[in-house]
Amino acid sequence: MRIGMRELIFIIVLFAIPLGAYQYVFRPRNAEMAQARMEISEKGQRLAELNATTARIKDLGQAITKGEEAINVVEAKLPSEQNVDEVLRQVWKLARRHNLIIKTVEPKKRVPASQYMELPISVELEGNFDGFYEFLRDLEQMPRLTRMKELNMKKRDDEDGSMDASFLLSVYFQPQHKSNEPSMAGAGS
Repeated sequence: MRIGMRELIFIIVLFAIPLGAYQYVFRPRNAEMAQARMEISEKGQRLAELNATTARIKDLGQAITKGEEAINVVEAKLPSEQNVDEVLRQVWKLARRHNLIIKTVEPKKRVPASQYMELPISVELEGNFDGFYEFLRDLEQMPRLTRMKELNMKKRDDEDGSMDASFLLSVYFQPQHKSNEPSMAGAGS
């Protein structure tokens, strides 16, 4: 059997058709299918994340409700601007009850915050350390929001257990009028 030119061209064309089909049809389709599989996988991951987030949204609603309740509790502890004097009177009564002598009280400039104001007050007092310790414990138990910072204590040599203390007491309150400073009248009496 002899293979002539015609048969040779036929055999070449016969092999070229599947090779061309692979090169120009199957190979691009395989790449498109691989790309589609990758996109499906990514979308599946996003869907799983969305499902997890959706499950958390139910809990998120409860968390928001609890957060709002906590904010209401904190706001209830913030006195109004007019009641800052009363909070200060309570602090001074605590100091006197524990036999502490208030030497100086100096209000500083009010500091605004997002929903409240802070009134820092520089305080110097003297007395027995045990009384000061009890004063701190009672101050912590007050229902209103206060913060003590920059505490400096010095032991006095004239009497056993006596000390001088200076600190910055911050009273937090809800502002009503931005121009009015809370008065300090009667705070030391």
